[in-house]
Amino acid sequence: MNDLDQAVSAEVRAAMARKRYTVSDLAKVLEINYKPTRERYSGALPYTLSELEVVCAWCGLQVSDLLEAAEASLKHEIAA
Repeated sequence: MNDLDQAVSAEVRAAMARKRYTVSDLAKVLEINYKPTRERYSGALPYTLSELEVVCAWCGLQVSDLLEAAEASLKHEIAA
């Protein structure tokens, strides 16, 4: 996975933590098994755009806001 995929996964984890959602909750929302959900959550597999749309709606976010936050975190890492 590339840096942006990793940053997106980190933003999903942060959004879920703010809502106190679990990986099991995420699996139910995405309607996929636990293992591939865990791989997405951990950053081992990237989220598809369709999955991001579902996750963002579930967390009360816009996909564009999540992607913007991911890009901002990358810029911050590069500047550091």
